[in-house]
Amino acid sequence: MICSNCGKEMPDGSIFCPECGFKQKDSENTEAPSASETAPVQANTPYEAAPVSAPNSASGAKKQASGDTGAALSVFFKEYFKNPIAAVSERAKDEYWLWGLISMAGYAAVVFLVGLSGIFGRSPSGMVRYFLFEGGYLIADIVRFATLVFAYFLFQGVFKLNKKSLPSVVAVTGLAFLPLLPVYIVGLVFDRILTYSSPLAGLNTAVYVFAGIILFDDLKKTSDDKEGTRSLLAIIISIACMPFAARIIEIIANHLY
Repeated sequence: MICSNCGKEMPDGSIFCPECGFKQKDSENTEAPSASETAPVQANTPYEAAPVSAPNSASGAKKQASGDTGAALSVFFKEYFKNPIAAVSERAKDEYWLWGLISMAGYAAVVFLVGLSGIFGRSPSGMVRYFLFEGGYLIADIVRFATLVFAYFLFQGVFKLNKKSLPSVVAVTGLAFLPLLPVYIVGLVFDRILTYSSPLAGLNTAVYVFAGIILFDDLKKTSDDKEGTRSLLAIIISIACMPFAARIIEIIANHLY
């Protein structure tokens, strides 16, 4: 046989050329690879299903959050109609501060939008003045609630009561004044459609008394004030502080108009 590298003759069946030492690939004696060497290696792994694309986690979280909030609100209103004092007191916690804020801001916004309906049919300068007038009353409502919240928060220390955090004060204050908006709407219907509002004239005051009772009950329950005298004074003075700063803004708004 001939060496495939140098072309010299070499004995038949030789694997290496005696002249150049080159290994003969086509040698008849070259051992064929075994089946185990030539067979494709198959991993002995269990079957794995193709990954299933997960749904949009962000949208799923939003849907779940909105569902949880809706269910929580549904439970709250059911409890509220049965026992409003207990329902509000149970939610006088930091995590419910947004509920209280929405309650107060919602009332101020609705009053502002209803009052703003009187802007139509006025001259451009009159529209500007009227907008500033209603905007002043909107700010006055915001200041009124803010005054109550901060007075309630500060008077806890003045009367040596167990201090609630500011977010929990926002929660209980806003939820205590929850009836203020429906009472306003019902009074508006009587006033503008039926032109007869005298039966509802005292409801606004009743809401303030009702809210004061809820605030007093919550403050007394969370403090060591067994007789409740200090808690009662703290709430009465806090509510009494509400109109002062707001009244100054209302006077300014009237002058702008």
